[in-house]
Amino acid sequence: MKLNIPYFKILCLTLFAAALSLQSCGDDDVEGCTDASSENYNVEATIDDGSCIYARDKFIGDFVCEFLCPGPLAFISNDTLIITISPSLDEMNKSEVIFSLEVSGVSVGLLGTVEGDSLFIDDTLMDVIIPHPTFGPLTADIIGTGNAVMVDNDTRLVGNVGLTANTALIPIPLTDNCTVEGDKQ
Repeated sequence: MKLNIPYFKILCLTLFAAALSLQSCGDDDVEGCTDASSENYNVEATIDDGSCIYARDKFIGDFVCEFLCPGPLAFISNDTLIITISPSLDEMNKSEVIFSLEVSGVSVGLLGTVEGDSLFIDDTLMDVIIPHPTFGPLTADIIGTGNAVMVDNDTRLVGNVGLTANTALIPIPLTDNCTVEGDKQ
């Protein structure tokens, strides 16, 4: 009796294909960053492994800075200003930061936004006490706008800040263009 070989071959190939397809249906999960707004988004990732890196991350930390205002606000210049940049309180907003510094012994925070390699600030601080050399301590509303970048392998912060101080005692706003440069600690 002769075995019908074509049917035997077809049976063997079918079993082999079924076994191969069952094996490939195994673990297809890929770990990585699944947040498309991160700098290291992995389009292949199906499981977020917590490795996401955001543009703001390079700015997060403490800095010892030189803050120089050459004009009407020169009296607030400081060569050892401590600046702390923290993530936003809104955990979902991965581009927002809080830019904190001390003004006349009081910690104040400006909201900033990171886009790519730049940090942008555009915020107003109400009722800040500033130490004016002629009039003494003044209560002022401070408008701050500016930007900064990280240089030297993300170890140094360099930027410009436009400041306007509005106070009831001085009828003309005090406006200055200040520079900030500092090393990450």
